[in-house]
Amino acid sequence: MVPGREADPGARYSADVANRVHMSLLAGLLSHIGMKDADVKGGGKRRGPAEFAGARGARFAIFPDSGLARKPPQWVMAAELVETSRLWARVAARIEPEWAEPLAAHLVKRTYSEPHWDARRGAAMAYEKVTLYGLPIVAARKVSYGRVDAAAAREIFITSS
Repeated sequence: MVPGREADPGARYSADVANRVHMSLLAGLLSHIGMKDADVKGGGKRRGPAEFAGARGARFAIFPDSGLARKPPQWVMAAELVETSRLWARVAARIEPEWAEPLAAHLVKRTYSEPHWDARRGAAMAYEKVTLYGLPIVAARKVSYGRVDAAAAREIFITSS
């Protein structure tokens, strides 16, 4: 079960079973994920359905008949993306972005920034950003820079000592 998500007392299935089903469906729908757009234009209130940034620069909204349309989650996956007057996500489900990283290990792009010496850990560290089709799955994870670039990590060690 995902921390922070409690099971709905009236739910047909437990939250753990629902999460496992969504994880297994996500393996085949990696290009149909979306992250809620944080940009609210105008006076602070959004008019119309919430916008999602999708894979490869697509922008979509959850179909109005969906149960998620009124209170959209941060991350969703859709069984189908239908284009009418705009791009709609139909049959949508809430997901956690960390579910996608192990499923899409062969598709993600990793970038490293700000290599530095961490005296507490006694190692050269950097921040890792993991993206899937342009969407940031992991924003700033601290990783050992030695496994990324051993020569540069050694140089950081020498100059910081």
